[in-house]
Amino acid sequence: MKLHSFFALSVLGLSLALGGCAADSSEENQPSINDDGETAEDDVVALRHYQAKDVEVFWKPGCGVRPPDGQTNHCQMGLFITFTRKYADLDFKQTVSVNQSAKTITIKLDTYSRYSAHIDLLVAPQTERVQGNFGMGTYKVKVVDYRSRELFKDDITMMPAP
Repeated sequence: MKLHSFFALSVLGLSLALGGCAADSSEENQPSINDDGETAEDDVVALRHYQAKDVEVFWKPGCGVRPPDGQTNHCQMGLFITFTRKYADLDFKQTVSVNQSAKTITIKLDTYSRYSAHIDLLVAPQTERVQGNFGMGTYKVKVVDYRSRELFKDDITMMPAP
């Protein structure tokens, strides 16, 4: 009798274990959700996207005339973007498209990670140069995230310092 009870309990335990595995595997087919409540867009590489904060685009006009001390660090000229990542270990990618006839610049800013766990460190704003073929004049500049949600929009006049 004890052997029969042991066998019945083993079969019951195995059934429950397999049933639990089946429920877990069905949950794996559900799209993963990151801390912003967004799903991972690319299931092949399972990237998790996060929205950058405090996005700003600005023009640095340079110094015009080279300073006598030869220092050029503070005399940068070009279009720059400043933003803050949600977590310090996120990667970022910017894709720039320019429409010269409409005088518009669209910057797609994506901050992403392959991981769901992140180190909770204080994150400082970072400034990066925006690469592209820009002419001089006033452009309508827009920054969007990976889902094309607008993060920044403004008119920026690009002119070198006299």
